[in-house]
Amino acid sequence: MLNNSAFLHASCCATIVVCLAGCGHPPPAAPRALDVKRNTADLRIQLADPLDLVRVERLDEAGRSVQTWTFTPGLRAELRLEPAPPAGRHRFRLVQADRRAHLLDVEIPEPPASGIRAKLELPLGVPESGREVWLPADVPATLSLLVERDSSEPLTVELRLALPASLTVDTSAGEPAWVERMEGPTRVLTRRMEARERRQFLLTVTPTEAGRPLTIEATVAAPDAPPVVVRTRVRAATVDDVRRLIQATEVRLPTDRFGEFDATRRGDTIQMPTRLGQWVRERLGGRSVPLGGGEPFAFQGVRLANRGETAAAVELRGWICTRGSRQPCLDFAPPVVLGKTAPFVSAPVLLPPRTETWVALPVYVHPATLPGDYRRDLEVRLLGSEAVLATLEAPLRVERTDRPAFFVALLAAFVTLLALPILAWHGPKLLGRFAAVELIQIALFGSAVFLLVGIPVRLLATLLNALLPVFSPFVLGLYGQVVAVAILGALVVLVPRPGVVLLAGLTRFLLNGVFFGAFSPVDFLYAIPMLLAGEICLWVAGVTRRPDAPPSAPALASACALMGVVAAGLQLSLEMSLFRLFFADWYVTLFLLLDGALYPALGAALGARLGMALRQTAE
Repeated sequence: MLNNSAFLHASCCATIVVCLAGCGHPPPAAPRALDVKRNTADLRIQLADPLDLVRVERLDEAGRSVQTWTFTPGLRAELRLEPAPPAGRHRFRLVQADRRAHLLDVEIPEPPASGIRAKLELPLGVPESGREVWLPADVPATLSLLVERDSSEPLTVELRLALPASLTVDTSAGEPAWVERMEGPTRVLTRRMEARERRQFLLTVTPTEAGRPLTIEATVAAPDAPPVVVRTRVRAATVDDVRRLIQATEVRLPTDRFGEFDATRRGDTIQMPTRLGQWVRERLGGRSVPLGGGEPFAFQGVRLANRGETAAAVELRGWICTRGSRQPCLDFAPPVVLGKTAPFVSAPVLLPPRTETWVALPVYVHPATLPGDYRRDLEVRLLGSEAVLATLEAPLRVERTDRPAFFVALLAAFVTLLALPILAWHGPKLLGRFAAVELIQIALFGSAVFLLVGIPVRLLATLLNALLPVFSPFVLGLYGQVVAVAILGALVVLVPRPGVVLLAGLTRFLLNGVFFGAFSPVDFLYAIPMLLAGEICLWVAGVTRRPDAPPSAPALASACALMGVVAAGLQLSLEMSLFRLFFADWYVTLFLLLDGALYPALGAALGARLGMALRQTAE
């Protein structure tokens, strides 16, 4: 025979054990900087261990971010920060793709005495220098030499470009022209210039031999100062050679801005908001939707693979068109406010050798876009040429906000607005139907649900969302739903009268609001209809229609299962309508079956057994 105090003692011990589980993992090792080099225009930090970084922030003394550098996701052992932060000791926050952050203290050396910085790019727009990349043979490419200086006072400097003889150069542009000469197997270009704040030189170069590595070196020499030297490396290859090594293997939509895909969301689908839905979300504190402005409506992640031994600088292009057409649809073109004139989005990407890289592309949607079936076209081009290396197609479905979910949310709002004044007016009459002992039992059991379920679930949610981002609701429900329904089921067995679940639920709701501030309109929209639906389910199943007789376990389990399905459906509808979280069909089905039906039924069976034991003890 079970005992009430023994049950509460065991529940508290189980809660403490669950809360402390997983807390013994040691924190990840802090990153270390092996070497710091100030290479003119940028700063290079060599890390002891590679990190999958997406963002680096420089922090001030108060811990606020004052400068940010972003990276494409992928392991990197060297950080290239451009522009370089000022000299001195700085603290950086390194943010990984999984959103973990590390702090790194670095001593930054002084810049060169001349204050001149140089940057060499081949081809123009390559995301990162210092790594050998492919360059198409017999195809003209643009070489960029950017010279910057901190001072605006005139200073005459000497420029020197050293290139392999197999790299032909067009020096016809520019005044004064470059002076070209051969020094053995090296082609040397020199000229003078007045170094002011910023100046860029563009040259057209063409590799004539495929398969050979090429090193280009630029030297900026100022009087009475050490020369500034920058280098870049390329390897000439035919387009067919590179095409066999570069692949676009997969595309996922929707993702976050870092390219991370959420398997619980409905794939290859965009849900367009309605004007009424936008108005309701703004009034009830829901999630606003960027539509038609400069912010992307969604993101899609594309996985690119480089099977070669050399890095590849590529350009990823993406556009959306109607089925049966290759012309981009202007409803998905980047907005004019961003200065975009092309009807596609693009991103330069450096693909390290023998790796796969996820690239996030923004998706823009015009407010007047019509629902229907579209197609997403993706192209991978070798940076510096128009040669297409790989293509990929994926379907796209554009829908308006789910009507059933929105109508359920409106019905919940109507029921809440109607029920609140009725409960406030008839509240004393409802309380008067219960004896003082029964009211104490209702308050104790409602508080027990808050202490044994509400607080632990909040503590465990953050940990489980990080470890099991897709299945965390099902793991949390195995504890939260079963224990909560078991406590309420035991209360119903002790006090099988209409209104008992409503009063116990309101007790938990008030405690949750007082301790955690959960008094938003969304909390009312969920709590009030869910409690009223629970009362109806218990009455229909005959659980609370006969106060003199305890309910049977099958009747209580079926009523709680029906109540759980209603509560789960209401939760999903509110998340879809107010926060625009559109879940995959498998996730909705599994959520309704487990968190909606199975867990409450299991909790009701345990609660019926516990309630009968407590009832016999009281008698």
